[in-house]
Amino acid sequence: MCIITKNRLINNKQTREKAYGGSTQIIKTNCRKVVRFIKAIILAGGEGTRLRPLTYTTPKPMAPLTGKPILEHIIALLARHGISDICITIRYLSEAIREYFSDGSKLGVRLSYNVEREPLGTAGAVRACTDFIGKDDVLVISGDAATTADLTQAVKFHSLRRAEATILLSKADNPRLYGSVFTNKDGRVVRFLEKPKDGASCSELVNTGIYVLSAQVPELIPAGRRCDFAQELFPSMIKSGRRVFAHEALGYWKDIGNCDAYLCANFDALSGKLPLLQHPAGSKRRIWVHSHIPKDVSIIEPCFIGSNVDMGKKAVIGPYVFIGDGSSVGRGAKIRNSVLISSSVKEASFVKDSLVCNNTCVPVKERITEISMPRTAITDASAAHAI
Repeated sequence: MCIITKNRLINNKQTREKAYGGSTQIIKTNCRKVVRFIKAIILAGGEGTRLRPLTYTTPKPMAPLTGKPILEHIIALLARHGISDICITIRYLSEAIREYFSDGSKLGVRLSYNVEREPLGTAGAVRACTDFIGKDDVLVISGDAATTADLTQAVKFHSLRRAEATILLSKADNPRLYGSVFTNKDGRVVRFLEKPKDGASCSELVNTGIYVLSAQVPELIPAGRRCDFAQELFPSMIKSGRRVFAHEALGYWKDIGNCDAYLCANFDALSGKLPLLQHPAGSKRRIWVHSHIPKDVSIIEPCFIGSNVDMGKKAVIGPYVFIGDGSSVGRGAKIRNSVLISSSVKEASFVKDSLVCNNTCVPVKERITEISMPRTAITDASAAHAI
């Protein structure tokens, strides 16, 4: 238990869709409209070790965000930007992903899967999908990204720059945790530095792990071995003079790589900074309740309470609390700045700045705070109290 495309000019739309069946982006130029066929690959095979213990039983892309898996939000984002032909690379706990999404028809997309028998790295996983890619351009996105990036604008930039690869960038609070990208005035990448060390110069714009690749690029990736975009492929392409560009993505982006980032993404969704939740009908308050709540329970916005939650009397919930379906909160318990997933907090307990998951039971009158275990996963509540 745990707390814690390639350009083609085609005039007839029906002929185009029958012949290629892929998603399209229409890019306006000075002299004509270019129909740009593009597919998407979602990288979802990692074990998510930095998000343990949540990922002991759940693949990281299936971690819930506002009641839905992160991966579902990514698929919805792709669909909103007209990208409906999607391949998901899977390995760790892969059946959980297959069973939930199936062929994607319920989400209005076409899903296929590529199973990694062994870790191939970010680029190697894309190389293994060449049959899916065919002769089309492809957008690559990480399966653990919380983002509302404007993908249409990114594809347009890629086309107008005649880029072979376009790296989407975003501003980060601590750029040294990510790859720094240095460009000239036209946006062409001149230097790529993965996770700069202290003392090394770095850019405030970092690599989001979202890429637009022209159809020929996957063929540059070595087959049958591990290869990463940031550490090997992009530096090699830049050195050989290939057209690698960078584009600052409009919208929200956060890499959900650890428990801190996961909690932050949930809090941003609750506050509206990450716009995933609509205001409840008839209300401007950021409180979403899908269970019966006793009248004497205090709920402080922003707060989300899922379905089938057993809520005890006189509990105090919020601010910044997400309680997932089927969880329970005891009488007089207080929870703030925390995420509770399929677990219980017993009577008169206090939980703050914590991720409580995997059917954990916080004992009666237990106190879990940032002093004992700041914003991290707690493997055993009684052990946490002794810290």
